Amino acid sequence: MATEPPFLLALPDEILTHILSYLNPYDLNAIQLSTKRLHSLSQEPLLWRHLCRVHFRFWNPKHHLAVKLRQPIADVQWRRLFINRKQLDYEVDRRMDMIIATQQNRANHIEWIAEQGYDVKSALLKHKNAGEGAEDVLARRFWSSAILTTIHRSIAMEEWCRLRKGESRSLERALGAYDMFVLDSDEGLGDLDMIGEQLDELAQRFKDIHPEWRELSTQRRACWLVLFLRRWGYRGAPSERYGQIAQNFIGLALSEKDHEALPLITNVIFCSVAERLEIDANPCGYPYHIYSIIKAPPQTTLQGAPAPNLETPDTIALHAALWAWLYLERGDPIRGGEEAGGIALHRRRILISKVVQQCLEFYPWEIWLVERYMASLFHDLPEEGDFLYIIQREHTADRNKKALKKRGAHTQNVRFRVGQCFKHKRYHYYGVIVGWDPYCNAGDDWMHAMNIDGLPNGRNQAFYNVLCEDSSSRYVAEENIQVTADPPPEFLLNKLAGRYFRRWDTTESKFVSNIKDEYPDD
Repeated sequence: MATEPPFLLALPDEILTHILSYLNPYDLNAIQLSTKRLHSLSQEPLLWRHLCRVHFRFWNPKHHLAVKLRQPIADVQWRRLFINRKQLDYEVDRRMDMIIATQQNRANHIEWIAEQGYDVKSALLKHKNAGEGAEDVLARRFWSSAILTTIHRSIAMEEWCRLRKGESRSLERALGAYDMFVLDSDEGLGDLDMIGEQLDELAQRFKDIHPEWRELSTQRRACWLVLFLRRWGYRGAPSERYGQIAQNFIGLALSEKDHEALPLITNVIFCSVAERLEIDANPCGYPYHIYSIIKAPPQTTLQGAPAPNLETPDTIALHAALWAWLYLERGDPIRGGEEAGGIALHRRRILISKVVQQCLEFYPWEIWLVERYMASLFHDLPEEGDFLYIIQREHTADRNKKALKKRGAHTQNVRFRVGQCFKHKRYHYYGVIVGWDPYCNAGDDWMHAMNIDGLPNGRNQAFYNVLCEDSSSRYVAEENIQVTADPPPEFLLNKLAGRYFRRWDTTESKFVSNIKDEYPDD
Protein backbone atom coordinates (compact mmCIF):
# COMPACT_ATOMS: atom_id res chain seq x y z
CA MET A 1 0.00 0.00 0.00
CA ALA A 2 1.51 3.34 -1.13
CA THR A 3 2.02 5.92 1.58
CA GLU A 4 0.40 9.29 1.12
CA PRO A 5 2.79 12.21 0.56
CA PRO A 6 3.17 14.76 3.34
CA PHE A 7 0.47 17.42 3.38
CA LEU A 8 2.91 20.11 2.20
CA LEU A 9 3.94 18.16 -0.90
CA ALA A 10 0.32 17.46 -1.74
CA LEU A 11 -0.19 21.14 -2.53
CA PRO A 12 -0.02 22.45 -6.12
CA ASP A 13 3.26 23.91 -7.37
CA GLU A 14 1.86 27.46 -7.46
CA ILE A 15 0.90 27.37 -3.76
CA LEU A 16 4.18 25.73 -2.76
CA THR A 17 6.15 28.41 -4.61
CA HIS A 18 4.14 31.10 -2.85
CA ILE A 19 4.90 29.48 0.54
CA LEU A 20 8.60 29.30 -0.29
CA SER A 21 8.62 33.03 -1.04
CA TYR A 22 8.06 33.70 2.68
CA LEU A 23 11.26 31.86 3.70
CA ASN A 24 14.50 33.68 4.21
CA PRO A 25 17.29 32.65 1.82
CA TYR A 26 19.05 30.48 4.41
CA ASP A 27 15.94 28.41 5.16
CA LEU A 28 15.20 28.18 1.44
CA ASN A 29 18.67 26.82 0.82
CA ALA A 30 18.12 24.16 3.52
CA ILE A 31 14.63 23.07 2.46
CA GLN A 32 15.57 22.58 -1.18
CA LEU A 33 17.83 19.70 -0.11
CA SER A 34 14.91 17.70 1.30
CA THR A 35 13.16 16.55 -1.91
CA LYS A 36 13.66 16.77 -5.66
CA ARG A 37 10.38 18.60 -6.08
CA LEU A 38 11.24 21.28 -3.53
CA HIS A 39 14.67 21.59 -5.10
CA SER A 40 13.08 22.16 -8.49
CA LEU A 41 10.60 24.71 -7.15
CA SER A 42 13.40 26.52 -5.32
CA GLN A 43 15.05 27.29 -8.66
CA GLU A 44 12.01 29.12 -10.06
CA PRO A 45 13.04 32.55 -11.48
CA LEU A 46 9.78 34.07 -10.22
CA LEU A 47 10.74 33.14 -6.66
CA TRP A 48 14.21 34.66 -6.95
CA ARG A 49 12.89 37.82 -8.55
CA HIS A 50 10.63 38.20 -5.53
CA LEU A 51 13.59 37.68 -3.17
CA CYS A 52 15.65 40.28 -5.06
CA ARG A 53 12.89 42.85 -4.69
CA VAL A 54 12.18 42.07 -1.02
CA HIS A 55 15.72 41.76 0.34
CA PHE A 56 17.44 44.57 -1.59
CA ARG A 57 15.87 48.00 -1.56
CA PHE A 58 18.71 49.89 -3.23
CA TRP A 59 20.26 49.01 -6.59
CA ASN A 60 23.17 50.36 -8.59
CA PRO A 61 21.85 51.89 -11.84
CA LYS A 62 24.17 49.57 -13.79
CA HIS A 63 21.71 46.71 -13.16
CA HIS A 64 18.88 48.53 -14.99
CA LEU A 65 16.48 46.93 -12.53
CA ALA A 66 13.39 48.67 -13.92
CA VAL A 67 14.18 47.24 -17.37
CA LYS A 68 14.79 43.76 -15.97
CA LEU A 69 11.46 43.81 -14.12
CA ARG A 70 9.66 44.44 -17.43
CA GLN A 71 11.47 41.64 -19.25
CA PRO A 72 10.11 38.08 -19.50
CA ILE A 73 10.87 36.27 -16.25
CA ALA A 74 13.11 33.66 -17.91
CA ASP A 75 15.31 36.25 -19.64
CA VAL A 76 16.96 37.38 -16.38
CA GLN A 77 19.15 35.22 -14.16
CA TRP A 78 17.46 36.32 -10.94
CA ARG A 79 18.99 33.60 -8.78
CA ARG A 80 22.51 34.49 -9.91
CA LEU A 81 21.76 38.18 -9.35
CA PHE A 82 20.56 37.46 -5.81
CA ILE A 83 23.63 35.33 -5.02
CA ASN A 84 25.95 38.05 -6.35
CA ARG A 85 24.29 40.64 -4.13
CA LYS A 86 24.57 38.36 -1.08
CA GLN A 87 28.25 37.73 -1.78
CA LEU A 88 28.75 41.48 -2.05
CA ASP A 89 27.10 41.93 1.35
CA TYR A 90 29.48 39.38 2.88
CA GLU A 91 32.45 41.23 1.38
CA VAL A 92 31.16 44.54 2.76
CA ASP A 93 30.85 42.97 6.23
CA ARG A 94 34.40 41.63 5.99
CA ARG A 95 35.85 44.97 4.93
CA MET A 96 33.84 46.84 7.55
CA ASP A 97 35.42 44.65 10.23
CA MET A 98 38.87 45.47 8.81
CA ILE A 99 38.10 49.20 8.67
CA ILE A 100 37.19 49.11 12.36
CA ALA A 101 40.05 46.81 13.37
CA THR A 102 42.97 48.86 12.01
CA GLN A 103 43.82 52.20 10.43
CA GLN A 104 46.04 50.51 7.86
CA ASN A 105 44.47 50.35 4.36
CA ARG A 106 41.32 51.98 5.74
CA ALA A 107 40.95 54.45 2.87
CA ASN A 108 41.55 51.64 0.37
CA HIS A 109 38.73 49.53 1.83
CA ILE A 110 36.41 52.54 1.94
CA GLU A 111 37.13 53.31 -1.71
CA TRP A 112 36.37 49.71 -2.72
CA ILE A 113 33.05 49.68 -0.86
CA ALA A 114 32.02 53.13 -2.09
CA GLU A 115 32.71 52.22 -5.72
CA GLN A 116 30.00 49.55 -5.51
CA GLY A 117 27.47 52.37 -5.26
CA TYR A 118 23.93 51.69 -4.11
CA ASP A 119 24.44 47.92 -4.20
CA VAL A 120 26.03 48.19 -0.75
CA LYS A 121 23.68 50.76 0.78
CA SER A 122 21.42 48.22 2.50
CA ALA A 123 24.43 46.43 4.03
CA LEU A 124 25.88 49.73 5.25
CA LEU A 125 22.56 50.78 6.78
CA LYS A 126 22.62 47.54 8.78
CA HIS A 127 25.97 48.56 10.27
CA LYS A 128 24.84 52.15 10.78
CA ASN A 129 21.88 50.91 12.81
CA ALA A 130 24.02 48.67 15.04
CA GLY A 131 22.52 48.17 18.49
CA GLU A 132 23.80 49.85 21.62
CA GLY A 133 25.05 46.48 22.88
CA ALA A 134 27.69 46.17 20.15
CA GLU A 135 31.16 46.51 21.64
CA ASP A 136 32.27 48.72 18.72
CA VAL A 137 28.97 50.54 18.24
CA LEU A 138 30.40 54.05 17.79
CA ALA A 139 33.07 53.01 15.29
CA ARG A 140 30.66 50.83 13.30
CA ARG A 141 28.08 53.58 13.06
CA PHE A 142 30.62 56.26 12.19
CA TRP A 143 32.42 54.42 9.41
CA SER A 144 29.28 53.02 7.79
CA SER A 145 27.79 56.52 7.82
CA ALA A 146 31.02 57.97 6.39
CA ILE A 147 30.98 55.46 3.52
CA LEU A 148 27.32 56.20 2.77
CA THR A 149 28.17 59.90 2.60
CA THR A 150 31.09 59.11 0.30
CA ILE A 151 28.79 57.12 -2.01
CA HIS A 152 26.34 60.02 -2.19
CA ARG A 153 29.15 62.47 -2.91
CA SER A 154 30.60 60.27 -5.63
CA ILE A 155 27.19 60.12 -7.33
CA ALA A 156 26.91 63.91 -7.12
CA MET A 157 30.39 64.50 -8.50
CA GLU A 158 29.77 62.03 -11.33
CA GLU A 159 26.61 63.96 -12.24
CA TRP A 160 28.50 67.27 -12.29
CA CYS A 161 31.24 65.65 -14.36
CA ARG A 162 28.65 64.53 -16.93
CA LEU A 163 27.20 68.05 -16.94
CA ARG A 164 30.66 69.54 -17.52
CA LYS A 165 31.23 67.19 -20.46
CA GLY A 166 27.84 68.01 -21.94
CA GLU A 167 26.54 64.47 -21.45
CA SER A 168 23.70 65.62 -19.19
CA ARG A 169 21.56 68.75 -19.42
CA SER A 170 19.07 67.96 -16.69
CA LEU A 171 18.78 70.88 -14.27
CA GLU A 172 16.86 68.81 -11.74
CA ARG A 173 19.73 66.31 -11.58
CA ALA A 174 22.43 69.01 -11.54
CA LEU A 175 20.77 70.78 -8.59
CA GLY A 176 19.75 67.50 -6.96
CA ALA A 177 23.43 66.57 -6.87
CA TYR A 178 23.89 69.30 -4.24
CA ASP A 179 21.39 67.46 -2.04
CA MET A 180 23.37 64.26 -2.58
CA PHE A 181 26.66 65.94 -1.73
CA VAL A 182 25.56 67.75 1.43
CA LEU A 183 22.55 66.01 2.97
CA ASP A 184 22.88 62.82 5.01
CA SER A 185 19.69 60.81 4.56
CA ASP A 186 19.12 57.09 5.01
CA GLU A 187 15.64 57.13 3.50
CA GLY A 188 16.64 58.50 0.12
CA LEU A 189 15.81 62.16 0.79
CA GLY A 190 17.63 64.11 -1.92
CA ASP A 191 18.43 61.04 -4.03
CA LEU A 192 18.38 61.90 -7.72
CA ASP A 193 15.90 59.13 -8.48
CA MET A 194 13.60 60.20 -5.64
CA ILE A 195 13.67 63.80 -6.87
CA GLY A 196 12.64 62.55 -10.30
CA GLU A 197 9.84 60.46 -8.79
CA GLN A 198 8.55 63.43 -6.77
CA LEU A 199 8.45 65.59 -9.89
CA ASP A 200 6.68 62.77 -11.74
CA GLU A 201 4.08 62.67 -8.96
CA LEU A 202 3.51 66.43 -9.23
CA ALA A 203 3.00 66.16 -12.97
CA GLN A 204 0.64 63.20 -12.56
CA ARG A 205 -1.34 65.10 -9.93
CA PHE A 206 -1.76 67.98 -12.39
CA LYS A 207 -2.93 65.57 -15.09
CA ASP A 208 -5.45 63.99 -12.73
CA ILE A 209 -6.89 67.41 -11.83
CA HIS A 210 -6.89 68.57 -15.46
CA PRO A 211 -7.57 65.50 -17.63
CA GLU A 212 -8.00 67.79 -20.66
CA TRP A 213 -4.44 69.15 -20.31
CA ARG A 214 -3.34 68.01 -23.77
CA GLU A 215 -6.08 70.09 -25.39
CA LEU A 216 -4.88 73.30 -23.73
CA SER A 217 -2.62 75.79 -25.47
CA THR A 218 0.95 76.07 -24.21
CA GLN A 219 0.18 79.43 -22.61
CA ARG A 220 -2.94 78.17 -20.82
CA ARG A 221 -1.17 74.99 -19.70
CA ALA A 222 1.76 76.99 -18.25
CA CYS A 223 -0.54 79.42 -16.43
CA TRP A 224 -2.57 76.61 -14.94
CA LEU A 225 0.65 74.92 -13.82
CA VAL A 226 1.69 78.09 -11.97
CA LEU A 227 -1.64 78.17 -10.15
CA PHE A 228 -1.39 74.45 -9.42
CA LEU A 229 2.09 74.76 -7.85
CA ARG A 230 1.04 77.77 -5.78
CA ARG A 231 -1.98 75.83 -4.52
CA TRP A 232 0.33 73.02 -3.40
CA GLY A 233 2.59 75.38 -1.44
CA TYR A 234 5.39 76.22 -3.88
CA ARG A 235 5.53 79.94 -3.07
CA GLY A 236 9.26 80.49 -2.49
CA ALA A 237 10.78 81.45 0.87
CA PRO A 238 9.65 84.25 3.23
CA SER A 239 12.13 87.07 3.74
CA GLU A 240 13.00 86.08 7.31
CA ARG A 241 14.15 82.63 6.14
CA TYR A 242 15.42 83.59 2.69
CA GLY A 243 19.10 83.24 3.57
CA GLN A 244 18.89 79.85 5.28
CA ILE A 245 21.03 77.21 3.63
CA ALA A 246 18.13 74.74 3.58
CA GLN A 247 16.42 76.89 0.92
CA ASN A 248 19.13 75.89 -1.59
CA PHE A 249 18.18 72.22 -1.96
CA ILE A 250 15.60 70.98 -4.44
CA GLY A 251 15.17 67.67 -2.62
CA LEU A 252 14.27 69.45 0.62
CA ALA A 253 11.87 71.77 -1.19
CA LEU A 254 10.03 68.80 -2.68
CA SER A 255 9.95 66.81 0.57
CA GLU A 256 9.18 69.46 3.19
CA LYS A 257 5.58 70.31 3.93
CA ASP A 258 5.97 74.06 3.27
CA HIS A 259 8.10 73.58 0.09
CA GLU A 260 10.13 76.70 0.91
CA ALA A 261 13.04 77.37 -1.46
CA LEU A 262 14.99 80.08 -3.26
CA PRO A 263 13.54 81.39 -6.55
CA LEU A 264 16.05 79.35 -8.55
CA ILE A 265 14.91 76.09 -6.95
CA THR A 266 11.21 76.91 -7.31
CA ASN A 267 11.80 77.92 -10.92
CA VAL A 268 13.56 74.66 -11.74
CA ILE A 269 10.72 72.70 -10.11
CA PHE A 270 8.28 74.56 -12.38
CA CYS A 271 10.39 73.92 -15.50
CA SER A 272 10.87 70.23 -14.62
CA VAL A 273 7.15 69.63 -14.11
CA ALA A 274 6.41 71.66 -17.26
CA GLU A 275 8.71 69.38 -19.25
CA ARG A 276 6.63 66.42 -18.10
CA LEU A 277 3.57 68.25 -19.43
CA GLU A 278 5.20 68.70 -22.85
CA ILE A 279 6.01 72.37 -22.24
CA ASP A 280 9.41 73.65 -23.36
CA ALA A 281 10.36 75.77 -20.33
CA ASN A 282 13.80 76.92 -19.23
CA PRO A 283 14.98 79.23 -16.42
CA CYS A 284 16.64 82.50 -17.35
CA GLY A 285 18.80 84.38 -14.88
CA TYR A 286 18.54 88.16 -14.63
CA PRO A 287 20.08 90.46 -11.98
CA TYR A 288 18.15 89.84 -8.75
CA HIS A 289 15.47 87.87 -10.64
CA ILE A 290 14.95 84.57 -12.37
CA TYR A 291 12.31 83.94 -15.00
CA SER A 292 10.97 80.96 -16.91
CA ILE A 293 11.06 81.24 -20.67
CA ILE A 294 8.26 79.29 -22.33
CA LYS A 295 8.78 78.31 -25.96
CA ALA A 296 5.91 77.52 -28.28
CA PRO A 297 5.88 74.19 -30.16
CA PRO A 298 7.26 74.28 -33.74
CA GLN A 299 5.05 76.09 -36.26
CA THR A 300 2.70 77.16 -33.44
CA THR A 301 2.21 80.21 -31.22
CA LEU A 302 1.86 80.05 -27.45
CA GLN A 303 -1.88 80.47 -27.93
CA GLY A 304 -2.03 77.43 -30.22
CA ALA A 305 -2.49 79.30 -33.51
CA PRO A 306 -0.34 78.61 -36.60
CA ALA A 307 2.90 80.58 -36.36
CA PRO A 308 4.09 83.02 -39.06
CA ASN A 309 7.22 82.05 -40.99
CA LEU A 310 9.93 83.52 -38.75
CA GLU A 311 13.54 82.59 -38.13
CA THR A 312 13.95 79.22 -36.49
CA PRO A 313 15.47 79.05 -33.00
CA ASP A 314 18.58 77.37 -34.46
CA THR A 315 19.20 80.36 -36.75
CA ILE A 316 18.70 82.78 -33.90
CA ALA A 317 21.11 80.78 -31.74
CA LEU A 318 23.73 80.87 -34.49
CA HIS A 319 23.37 84.64 -34.80
CA ALA A 320 23.76 85.05 -31.04
CA ALA A 321 26.81 82.77 -31.01
CA LEU A 322 28.38 84.74 -33.87
CA TRP A 323 27.95 88.08 -32.09
CA ALA A 324 29.31 86.64 -28.86
CA TRP A 325 32.38 85.30 -30.66
CA LEU A 326 33.04 88.66 -32.36
CA TYR A 327 32.74 90.43 -29.00
CA LEU A 328 35.24 88.10 -27.39
CA GLU A 329 37.65 88.41 -30.31
CA ARG A 330 37.48 92.21 -30.07
CA GLY A 331 38.09 92.33 -26.37
CA ASP A 332 37.01 95.12 -24.08
CA PRO A 333 39.77 97.38 -22.70
CA ILE A 334 37.35 99.05 -20.32
CA ARG A 335 36.33 95.79 -18.65
CA GLY A 336 39.83 94.32 -18.82
CA GLY A 337 39.00 90.84 -20.14
CA GLU A 338 42.49 89.40 -19.70
CA GLU A 339 42.79 90.72 -16.17
CA ALA A 340 39.37 89.34 -15.28
CA GLY A 341 40.33 85.95 -16.68
CA GLY A 342 43.52 85.95 -14.64
CA ILE A 343 41.65 86.90 -11.48
CA ALA A 344 39.10 84.14 -12.10
CA LEU A 345 41.89 81.60 -12.58
CA HIS A 346 43.62 82.76 -9.41
CA ARG A 347 40.38 82.49 -7.41
CA ARG A 348 39.76 79.02 -8.82
CA ARG A 349 43.23 77.88 -7.79
CA ILE A 350 42.68 79.17 -4.25
CA LEU A 351 39.25 77.53 -4.03
CA ILE A 352 40.50 74.16 -5.30
CA SER A 353 43.43 74.23 -2.88
CA LYS A 354 41.06 74.93 0.03
CA VAL A 355 38.82 72.04 -0.97
CA VAL A 356 41.80 69.67 -1.02
CA GLN A 357 42.98 70.99 2.36
CA GLN A 358 39.52 70.52 3.90
CA CYS A 359 39.33 66.97 2.56
CA LEU A 360 42.72 66.02 3.97
CA GLU A 361 41.85 67.44 7.39
CA PHE A 362 38.28 66.21 7.84
CA TYR A 363 37.70 63.44 5.25
CA PRO A 364 41.07 61.85 4.39
CA TRP A 365 39.29 58.62 3.40
CA GLU A 366 37.73 60.54 0.47
CA ILE A 367 41.09 61.31 -1.14
CA TRP A 368 40.15 59.01 -4.04
CA LEU A 369 37.26 61.37 -4.92
CA VAL A 370 39.65 64.32 -4.98
CA GLU A 371 42.06 62.37 -7.18
CA ARG A 372 39.38 61.19 -9.61
CA TYR A 373 37.38 64.37 -10.07
CA MET A 374 39.75 67.23 -9.26
CA ALA A 375 43.07 66.16 -10.78
CA SER A 376 42.04 67.54 -14.19
CA LEU A 377 41.41 70.97 -12.61
CA PHE A 378 45.12 71.21 -11.73
CA HIS A 379 46.25 70.31 -15.25
CA ASP A 380 48.90 72.75 -16.54
CA LEU A 381 48.77 74.74 -13.29
CA PRO A 382 51.90 75.33 -11.16
CA GLU A 383 50.24 73.43 -8.30
CA GLU A 384 49.83 70.23 -10.33
CA GLY A 385 53.07 68.70 -9.06
CA ASP A 386 52.22 69.48 -5.43
CA PHE A 387 48.73 68.03 -5.91
CA LEU A 388 50.04 64.75 -7.31
CA TYR A 389 52.61 64.55 -4.51
CA ILE A 390 49.90 65.02 -1.85
CA ILE A 391 47.75 62.31 -3.41
CA GLN A 392 50.67 59.86 -3.54
CA ARG A 393 51.66 60.73 0.03
CA GLU A 394 48.15 60.01 1.32
CA HIS A 395 47.97 56.67 -0.50
CA THR A 396 51.36 55.68 0.92
CA ALA A 397 50.34 56.71 4.44
CA ASP A 398 47.18 54.62 4.14
CA ARG A 399 49.12 51.52 3.07
CA ASN A 400 51.64 51.78 5.90
CA LYS A 401 51.09 50.92 9.54
CA LYS A 402 50.84 53.82 11.95
CA ALA A 403 54.00 54.64 13.89
CA LEU A 404 53.65 53.23 17.41
CA LYS A 405 53.61 55.62 20.34
CA LYS A 406 54.34 53.42 23.33
CA ARG A 407 54.55 54.64 26.87
CA GLY A 408 57.85 54.41 28.71
CA ALA A 409 60.45 56.43 30.55
CA HIS A 410 60.42 59.09 27.80
CA THR A 411 56.65 59.66 28.22
CA GLN A 412 56.43 59.84 32.01
CA ASN A 413 55.28 63.45 31.78
CA VAL A 414 52.22 62.43 29.69
CA ARG A 415 49.59 62.17 32.43
CA PHE A 416 46.41 61.73 30.41
CA ARG A 417 45.33 58.98 28.02
CA VAL A 418 43.50 58.63 24.75
CA GLY A 419 39.75 58.51 25.39
CA GLN A 420 39.70 60.74 28.47
CA CYS A 421 37.31 63.71 28.32
CA PHE A 422 38.18 67.16 29.62
CA LYS A 423 37.16 70.77 29.83
CA HIS A 424 39.57 73.49 28.83
CA LYS A 425 40.59 75.43 31.93
CA ARG A 426 40.55 78.79 30.16
CA TYR A 427 37.97 78.49 27.36
CA HIS A 428 35.73 75.89 29.05
CA TYR A 429 34.93 73.88 25.91
CA TYR A 430 34.41 70.11 26.13
CA GLY A 431 36.76 67.76 24.28
CA VAL A 432 38.23 64.28 24.18
CA ILE A 433 41.89 63.28 23.82
CA VAL A 434 42.70 61.46 20.56
CA GLY A 435 46.51 61.62 20.67
CA TRP A 436 49.50 63.06 22.50
CA ASP A 437 53.14 64.14 22.25
CA PRO A 438 55.58 64.24 25.21
CA TYR A 439 56.47 67.81 24.14
CA CYS A 440 55.09 70.35 21.67
CA ASN A 441 55.57 68.93 18.19
CA ALA A 442 54.11 71.88 16.25
CA GLY A 443 56.12 74.16 13.99
CA ASP A 444 57.92 77.25 15.23
CA ASP A 445 55.49 79.60 13.45
CA TRP A 446 52.50 78.03 15.21
CA MET A 447 54.24 78.09 18.60
CA HIS A 448 55.14 81.73 18.11
CA ALA A 449 51.59 82.65 17.01
CA MET A 450 50.07 80.81 19.99
CA ASN A 451 52.73 82.16 22.42
CA ILE A 452 53.54 78.64 23.63
CA ASP A 453 56.75 79.79 25.30
CA GLY A 454 54.65 82.23 27.32
CA LEU A 455 52.83 79.36 29.07
CA PRO A 456 54.03 78.57 32.61
CA ASN A 457 55.33 75.16 31.48
CA GLY A 458 56.27 76.24 27.96
CA ARG A 459 56.87 73.88 25.06
CA ASN A 460 58.46 71.06 27.04
CA GLN A 461 55.23 69.84 28.64
CA ALA A 462 52.95 67.20 27.07
CA PHE A 463 50.60 68.35 24.31
CA TYR A 464 47.41 66.58 23.29
CA ASN A 465 45.50 66.23 20.03
CA VAL A 466 41.87 66.71 20.98
CA LEU A 467 38.48 66.46 19.29
CA CYS A 468 36.12 69.20 20.44
CA GLU A 469 32.35 69.31 20.74
CA ASP A 470 32.13 71.75 17.79
CA SER A 471 33.88 69.12 15.56
CA SER A 472 37.16 71.09 15.45
CA SER A 473 40.54 69.48 16.15
CA ARG A 474 42.96 71.30 18.44
CA TYR A 475 46.39 70.94 20.02
CA VAL A 476 46.22 71.65 23.75
CA ALA A 477 48.90 71.98 26.42
CA GLU A 478 48.57 69.65 29.40
CA GLU A 479 48.33 72.55 31.85
CA ASN A 480 45.05 73.64 30.19
CA ILE A 481 43.35 70.24 30.50
CA GLN A 482 41.01 69.42 33.36
CA VAL A 483 39.71 65.84 33.13
CA THR A 484 35.97 65.46 33.66
CA ALA A 485 33.62 62.54 34.25
CA ASP A 486 30.71 64.39 32.62
CA PRO A 487 29.16 62.43 29.74
CA PRO A 488 29.96 63.80 26.28
CA PRO A 489 27.52 66.03 24.37
CA GLU A 490 25.15 64.20 22.02
CA PHE A 491 26.79 65.46 18.83
CA LEU A 492 30.28 64.50 19.95
CA LEU A 493 29.12 61.07 21.10
CA ASN A 494 27.00 60.04 18.11
CA LYS A 495 28.53 61.93 15.18
CA LEU A 496 32.25 62.44 15.85
CA ALA A 497 33.68 60.02 18.40
CA GLY A 498 33.38 56.88 16.26
CA ARG A 499 36.33 57.98 14.14
CA TYR A 500 38.65 57.24 17.08
CA PHE A 501 36.68 55.19 19.60
CA ARG A 502 34.71 51.95 19.86
CA ARG A 503 32.16 52.88 22.52
CA TRP A 504 31.53 55.00 25.59
CA ASP A 505 32.40 53.26 28.87
CA THR A 506 29.90 54.52 31.45
CA THR A 507 31.76 52.80 34.30
CA GLU A 508 35.10 54.48 33.58
CA SER A 509 33.51 57.68 32.17
CA LYS A 510 35.80 57.56 29.14
CA PHE A 511 35.85 56.39 25.54
CA VAL A 512 37.29 53.00 24.62
CA SER A 513 40.10 53.58 22.13
CA ASN A 514 39.92 52.27 18.57
CA ILE A 515 43.40 53.51 17.63
CA LYS A 516 45.44 51.01 19.63
CA ASP A 517 47.50 50.26 16.52
CA GLU A 518 48.94 53.75 17.12
CA TYR A 519 48.62 54.15 20.91
CA PRO A 520 48.80 50.54 22.15
CA ASP A 521 49.10 51.39 25.85
CA ASP A 522 46.12 53.77 26.06
